[in-house]
Amino acid sequence: PKYGEVENWSGRTFFIVGITTATESNADMFAKLKDGRLLMKVVIKDETDNKVYVIDQYAFDNPGSEFYGDASFMRLAVCEYGITPVDGHEYTVKLTMTTPGGQVAYCGVSDVGAFDSFNDPFKADGPIIPAEVPHSYTEGTDADMASDIKATGITIDKESVTLEVGKNAILGAIITPAGVSVNLVWSSDNEAVVTVTKDGVLTAVAAGTATITVKSEDGALSATCAVTVTAAPEGDTTTQPGGDTTTQPGDPDDPTTTPGTTEPGDTTEEEGGFPVWAIILIIVAVLAVAGGAFFFIKKKN
Repeated sequence: PKYGEVENWSGRTFFIVGITTATESNADMFAKLKDGRLLMKVVIKDETDNKVYVIDQYAFDNPGSEFYGDASFMRLAVCEYGITPVDGHEYTVKLTMTTPGGQVAYCGVSDVGAFDSFNDPFKADGPIIPAEVPHSYTEGTDADMASDIKATGITIDKESVTLEVGKNAILGAIITPAGVSVNLVWSSDNEAVVTVTKDGVLTAVAAGTATITVKSEDGALSATCAVTVTAAPEGDTTTQPGGDTTTQPGDPDDPTTTPGTTEPGDTTEEEGGFPVWAIILIIVAVLAVAGGAFFFIKKKN
């Protein structure tokens, strides 16, 4: 059989529903449904017409047809409740199984519009409607399609966080039992230190401490995380030999010069030396004397 198919079979119209649970075998579950240890509520939404049908307690009038032999799936005789599927429409199905005392043992919702195929007998003849409809449904709303399993606890994936100013972190909320959808509200008791978005993203604003809280929308469940924000480390500075972090030693009015150097055209004398022009005159005089001596000696010979 094809799960998610609407079929005419054995004189009735059925939805074929596949079931998988993590807590017990289908065979055990089906046995409990047959003998009344579990009760089943069925909600069907016609996605095409946007109409919701609620069967508060499904009655297994013909368990031999409704429970497949290997317990891999069950058939829902929807026309027995006055629900008449339409070829071409898409349907979503939710099943909730509870104990007679009302404790939810299992709840599952199909993919949206998953029941969208029809076998050939249905296409040829349409739904099989009994002469007398033995059961009934009530009209529901989209709220009836939500899971009937309620959250029992919330924890945050980190007990504490330390951040530097300007840094970010992400907190995650863990819902118990797993798979239950809960609307969450995040808050910070000191937004001057750290802020938090609706998705649990932290931003460190200033040094200090704060407590981040996540709550269920109804406030029934909550959890907290302690956050410490530290100041960002100061930036590194490059130092010159001698510890000068700004300019080279030199002219206090011109940090681009260093002692003992001159710019082009500068005639400043070295400290303790001769002016440049004096040195040049001395060199010329020496050369002149040397040249005269050479000439005199040569002529004398």
